[in-house]
Amino acid sequence: MARDVKWWFAGTVGVCSLIAIAYLPLHGSRATRAQTPFSVIIAQTTPARLRAQNLAEQWRVARRVSRLAEERVRLRERLTAAPSSDHPVLLSAWDSSASGLRERLELELDSAWRDLGLSETKISVGVVVDPPDVAGADAVPRDESSVAYLLPDSTNRTLCVARVAENRGWRNAMLRDASRPWLRPWLKGLLGPCAFFAAYGTPGRSVRIWLANRRFDLALYPNWNDSTALDGTHRTAYLRRGDNRGWWWDYIYHQPLPAVACLAGRSAGCREAVLAGATDENPASLPGVVATDRRFWQRQRLIGGTTYLSDVVHAVGRERFLEFWNTTLPVDTALARALRQPVGVWTAGWQRRFVQAELPLGPGASIGASILAIFLSVAAVAVVALTARRRQSDEWSPHTKRPVGLGRASDVVVCTGEAVGAPGTRSP
Repeated sequence: MARDVKWWFAGTVGVCSLIAIAYLPLHGSRATRAQTPFSVIIAQTTPARLRAQNLAEQWRVARRVSRLAEERVRLRERLTAAPSSDHPVLLSAWDSSASGLRERLELELDSAWRDLGLSETKISVGVVVDPPDVAGADAVPRDESSVAYLLPDSTNRTLCVARVAENRGWRNAMLRDASRPWLRPWLKGLLGPCAFFAAYGTPGRSVRIWLANRRFDLALYPNWNDSTALDGTHRTAYLRRGDNRGWWWDYIYHQPLPAVACLAGRSAGCREAVLAGATDENPASLPGVVATDRRFWQRQRLIGGTTYLSDVVHAVGRERFLEFWNTTLPVDTALARALRQPVGVWTAGWQRRFVQAELPLGPGASIGASILAIFLSVAAVAVVALTARRRQSDEWSPHTKRPVGLGRASDVVVCTGEAVGAPGTRSP
């Protein structure tokens, strides 16, 4: 028995050593966090910190709503006083010390507007650029550079306002860089849903409920007039490592399951990812203010979906998209009619255009791990077989042809079905 224990102990130590050699780093190497850009250090959460964060977020929301309402009143007064403005997009920047910056922004906004093929529209667009807080910056919560939209509603059907909190980094970059190749695409993305309202009007109720439930994530970047709208390899470059041989799994694991399934080319997952938020129920009221978090890309219902509706426009044309945009039918039916094929099938093909390598899903292992698993399995089966064979040979004696563990032959009792009484008594 002691010899069997030694064999099992030696086998366990050997298997653990093989696993350690295969998976533990070599001597002198150390783990690094520089391989992934998604590692962040989060401060320890405490009840006091959570309460402070909730109060700060409530303050940001209240300020965002009040700023949008104030600027919409001012922009309406400007439209009433001068309806034929030289600039189709109204810019409202309340920093009087940056007059040169205002002129540059107006010129770039006009160019972005013309790139979309827009001129005079029934719905005007106003852009509010709030500078960073200077006085009392430590007394109030810092407003992140996220974008908020005040969409047309029953009180004002002809004006859509976009508001962004200015960032000192892009202000300094814009003042230093004369060419500013990044500025126009950034401003085009700043127009967001307002550009769709200006180009195609107010959407039908089913489409608006669908987009409002998703925070207009599929209409955040208008580029339907761009000839490279469907060539978006740069849009999901962060999904792949620099050597293009692996995936940022720590980013993919944060995404919803339908989005990951669509990234792998599964049409059912694509359909679920696109139609999430579409409902036949009539909500009590539609949200007038739509806010986007600047970290929204860390968790998306459809990966790379900021240009989805723009690509739909580019693929089906203006007339068919207008039919979908103003439809009274359910979203899935109307979108399938515009695409002339099922939503999931078209979306799977759309995503393959800018994801070159298919995402591997399901059970799978590397070659090294597979070889190690096979080797360990064979070793385990061999050890069990040898142990069982040796135990069988030890328990059966070839001289007496009887089991060794049962004692002498005279001690073997054979039961014949008769009752065996106590010693010294006669069986009945």
